Amino acid sequence: MWIYRTGKSYAETIVLYEYQKDRKEDHLEEFLKGFEGVCVTDGYQAYHAMEEKTPGLTIAGCWAHARRKYADALKAIKDKEKRKGTLAYDALKQIGAVYKLDNELAGLGGSWNSNPWLTLILSG
Repeated sequence: MWIYRTGKSYAETIVLYEYQKDRKEDHLEEFLKGFEGVCVTDGYQAYHAMEEKTPGLTIAGCWAHARRKYADALKAIKDKEKRKGTLAYDALKQIGAVYKLDNELAGLGGSWNSNPWLTLILSG
């Protein structure tokens, strides 16, 4: 099952479910033919292969998937005090800051697009 969904920045949410018998890359290639923009995805390699051969397509990783890996790494450290200051701990703090900013921006509606400071934060 392939699921395609518009992002938060679109006025209307569209979710498309496409049933295929397998997860072969050619299904993705057919659906995204002619698409230019950013796709936020899980870590499935087919997306990255598409990015390499599709001009104008950018693959961005999903924060929830990335966050889960760091959270799992922290769980491996039984002593909660020893977790502080680790790469995983610091990464979770940074991802939390991104989530917080995303929630704040969602409350502004479309007006944040015209603010160059916020654009700078988001783009780089």
